[in-house]
Amino acid sequence: MSSEGQNVDRKSLKLVSGKTAQWDELAKDCVAFANAQGGRILVGIEDGETGPHSGQRISTELAEKVIKRISELTVNVAAAA
Repeated sequence: MSSEGQNVDRKSLKLVSGKTAQWDELAKDCVAFANAQGGRILVGIEDGETGPHSGQRISTELAEKVIKRISELTVNVAAAA
């Protein structure tokens, strides 16, 4: 898995889950990448980890919600599951 840097960032699944989801924070990071050279934000990877834990599953509904919220909060930013 790619290391974090100028084109790759890892975010906890907590960023997009539950009542404490931080959609504005994710949107800000997406726009920052879009304004630079583009990049990838990998959601579901905790701090200090290089990949998701072995049993982690992300529902289709959550993946679709992330894509929808990013498109609602940004302009000309693409998100994919």
